[in-house]
Amino acid sequence: MKHLRKIIKICIAHRWITDDPFAFYKIKAKAKEKEFLTDAELRMIEEKLFKIPRLGHVRDIFVFCCYTGLSYADVKKLKWTDIAEGVDGKLWIFISREKTETSSNIPLIPKASYILNYHIDLISKSI
Repeated sequence: MKHLRKIIKICIAHRWITDDPFAFYKIKAKAKEKEFLTDAELRMIEEKLFKIPRLGHVRDIFVFCCYTGLSYADVKKLKWTDIAEGVDGKLWIFISREKTETSSNIPLIPKASYILNYHIDLISKSI
């Protein structure tokens, strides 16, 4: 209903319709509590072996997202220039988020760093 309401507002703005059918309607949607992976579940995903290399690559991207808190869209646009040493001497990701366009500074924890290094080695071996 929320999406339909937005389309109706666009139609009203363009004067394609004159009356708002949602004028006296209140959306009663309740926010659902978010579920998170447990450590054991994340570990099971990390340790899952796939016969198809592409699926292993997808798994690694998902796990990297879990360890950094980045969305797939943010990881997709991630560049080496976005990774730099922070004031603490450790590697950080300095990125402008895709959806919100806000800047984020994310510490690159060892497991996320391992995934990056693993894929760097794979790329350099294939060249």
